[in-house]
Amino acid sequence: MIVDPGADGGVDPETGDGADGGNDVYGEYAGLDADPRGVVAAARVALAVNPADSPEARDAAAALALLADHGVASADPDHWAYLPHAFDGESPQPEHAPMVSLSPSSVDRLWECPVCWMLENTFAGPRPSAIATSFGTLIHAVAQRGSEEGIDLPGFMADAPHEQRLAAVTERLKAIYDELRPDTSLIEDPASRYAAIRKDEGAGETLANIASYFVDGNEAGYLGANAKYFDIGRLERASCEEEFAARFDLGDILAAYNATPGVEPVDRHGLSELMGLLVGGWPEGMRDDLIVRLAGRIDRKEIRTLPDGGTRVRLIDYKTGQLPAVSQIVNDLQLVCYQLGLTFPERPAASGQSQSKGGSFGPRGAEALAIAPEIGQSALFHVEHKSAPAHSRAPEGLHQPALFTSGSLNAHAYTPRSYFPNPAKILDMPAIALDPSARPEGLANVDDAQWAAFASLNGTQALWSLTMIARVFYTAVASRCEHLMAHPTANHLKHCRMGAVCPACAGRIDTVIETRQA
Repeated sequence: MIVDPGADGGVDPETGDGADGGNDVYGEYAGLDADPRGVVAAARVALAVNPADSPEARDAAAALALLADHGVASADPDHWAYLPHAFDGESPQPEHAPMVSLSPSSVDRLWECPVCWMLENTFAGPRPSAIATSFGTLIHAVAQRGSEEGIDLPGFMADAPHEQRLAAVTERLKAIYDELRPDTSLIEDPASRYAAIRKDEGAGETLANIASYFVDGNEAGYLGANAKYFDIGRLERASCEEEFAARFDLGDILAAYNATPGVEPVDRHGLSELMGLLVGGWPEGMRDDLIVRLAGRIDRKEIRTLPDGGTRVRLIDYKTGQLPAVSQIVNDLQLVCYQLGLTFPERPAASGQSQSKGGSFGPRGAEALAIAPEIGQSALFHVEHKSAPAHSRAPEGLHQPALFTSGSLNAHAYTPRSYFPNPAKILDMPAIALDPSARPEGLANVDDAQWAAFASLNGTQALWSLTMIARVFYTAVASRCEHLMAHPTANHLKHCRMGAVCPACAGRIDTVIETRQA
């Protein structure tokens, strides 16, 4: 797979041609792009034209395995169409567990409607960046710069009056914004230029909201009516736009489930059946050995010290745009992905180990849960509308609880919030009757005692945690299946942009011959 041009006299640095004036130095690879897609194409050609036991074929197979292990789906033979029967049977290559790589935003959109996600990401061509997206990116950059300068720390102008500190932080954020903002007059499209001007005019209020959190988030009275319920602690440091990558499978979640107080331990197959129940059934293609890989950036990760001396991690996701419903804020799947990212971080394989085996990526299962950071709150910060994250009636009222505590699913009692005294009002769990005495049909790997213990979790944060994790697995399966019975969420249907072409959202399929109504 590696071409050595030196053997033929080298490459002209001006033209890229070989010494003979042509591109023959690269041979059959001359027309391929120098990216993973090009490498996959070259490797597949090598497998097709060389004997299976030749050095060329072995090199190509190794290259494909490496790319597949790092999330390049096109390198996985399971995704190749029209394979000869020889590949379906007894291949000398060991079978790898399937792995799906997703971003947190893709997980969120796939859960809302997998068909719309496919239409926008698989069947759509390149699209120019929307004004709203560009504005959001700019606000993220301003908040990051401000945090890097330390204006969000308790020690910034600590001796100055509150109003003076707030004014100083606000002015600094505005100065950073003015430095980074684009010239709206250069936008050619009138509609886009007008939208950009509107966003620019409202930037002052948005930056003032961020400044309020930077200053007030370190004050004793910040939580208002929620102060009697919980404490977020004192900010020690914050990192912004921190990249993460995680990988996990049902075995990792099984360790958390079986460690949860009150449950009867199940095996991987039993857990898969229970989690499937929480999402209304798995899409076609669910496998118990499926590996989920998540990669993205965390907008803001805070390290805070509580009054008892303990340390907690807080995760903040900045949002620009419309304010969603209460249930969407608390049960946001992007925040769930961030939590999973910190709990099961992807680590390089040790020397000599195969990266295709999940265990080679550092601690897994119970060991990973034991050393995972303790997460206090995760929250969406709608900076165009609110002056504090997860604000509803009082700051932090709509924060997302931790998925895991003490090596298990979150077994802690629900923490009340102002106006939300019980979890039923904000934590999204399946509306199914979990009758301990009536085990549903189809649970072949769950006995009566295991079902009764599972049903006893009804209404708890542990069941909520497992529901959120099951949704992440659902999206991973939905992204790779060929046949899917999609059920768009109610909130998605209110704002669907693809309603005219998405059969799941429209409830019908229009063809030149007929209309099929759902």
